[in-house]
Amino acid sequence: LKAGVHMGEVHAHVNPTTGKMSYRGKAMNKAARIASATKVGKVVCSAEVWADARRNGTMAQEGELLATSQGKVTLKGVPELTELYEVVLRDQNHEEQQVMEQCEAGDGG
Repeated sequence: LKAGVHMGEVHAHVNPTTGKMSYRGKAMNKAARIASATKVGKVVCSAEVWADARRNGTMAQEGELLATSQGKVTLKGVPELTELYEVVLRDQNHEEQQVMEQCEAGDGG
């Protein structure tokens, strides 16, 4: 499982054949491209999403969510470079760091 997150305007409608909701728009396309550039087990968002989370998101403001820049990348079908952030829960990040340190120390994790 992996997730790519972007924000923006989307258009929703009910598919007349399936009766299910269908979503379209540039934001959906960019989120799909971000997901394609993401490794399994990761949640990655655009710089716009992380900036909005830091301004308006309680978990980001309180330090429960942490993000690390992955740099600017080229996404298929997106003309400009896109800065991506890997997002983790603070406790998850701490646990992963402990396992990495144990492996480096030869404890096997």
